[in-house]
Amino acid sequence: MGLLDEFRQEQAGRERVQCRIASILADMDESDRADLAAALDDSSIQHITITNVLRDNQWDVGKHSVATHRKGRCGCSR
Repeated sequence: MGLLDEFRQEQAGRERVQCRIASILADMDESDRADLAAALDDSSIQHITITNVLRDNQWDVGKHSVATHRKGRCGCSR
């Protein structure tokens, strides 16, 4: 078995994991979920701004999680 086969076998055994932002969205009420989705789609709102507001509202999240989700590079978008 080649290295590529090992990569594929390892990947096949992994569960698809929701990223932190998707998890937060799932736990929010409908109004907050809509507001966060709108903020994520608004490129004029910086990652750190979203992070700070979420933290101020007791959501444990880092700016990297916000940035990764917005760029479509998180686990939930694969």
